[in-house]
Amino acid sequence: MSKADNGKVKLVAAIAKKLGVTERSVWSWHRRGAPLTTPEAASQWRDANLSTSKRRAKKRVGDVQPSILRIAPNACSSVLPAAQPSDPIQESTGLPPRELLERQTLAEDIRSKRLKNDKTEDLLTDLATREQSEQARYLRLKSRLEALPDECEMLFPPEVRADVKRELADKVYLALKEIAQWAP
Repeated sequence: MSKADNGKVKLVAAIAKKLGVTERSVWSWHRRGAPLTTPEAASQWRDANLSTSKRRAKKRVGDVQPSILRIAPNACSSVLPAAQPSDPIQESTGLPPRELLERQTLAEDIRSKRLKNDKTEDLLTDLATREQSEQARYLRLKSRLEALPDECEMLFPPEVRADVKRELADKVYLALKEIAQWAP
């Protein structure tokens, strides 16, 4: 292998590393006419001459900016209506409708994959199960609070015992009433 060929190989490796593609892809681009001068030149050639639909489909979750992942009200419809000038998502992103639809689809895919991962790792709980466990905790707390006046009764002298027990039972009743009104 000559020094020129060895230099080309190193340059292709550097371009591939910089662009996040394989060396084979860079060699393929070179056969199609891509310059092997700098990674920027190869990137410009790729953007101008290659279809970007495959690259968009392969885009990883980390590559997407969260500000772009807003879901429009019509995100689930099969056809995105023409963007109106008053559409806040269109104005904030400045994207054409087709690009906006692709980003919304990507956001939906990300959401579904996260839900699937959470489900497989048992991070999601059933609503009925959660409500049942909350009811069990409430009943346990209620029984302990209701037993409090009887348990504390013997701590006081006999002359004030009945009054303290009644006052404590009233306070426990008010606390339980307030707890029962807490939103789940």
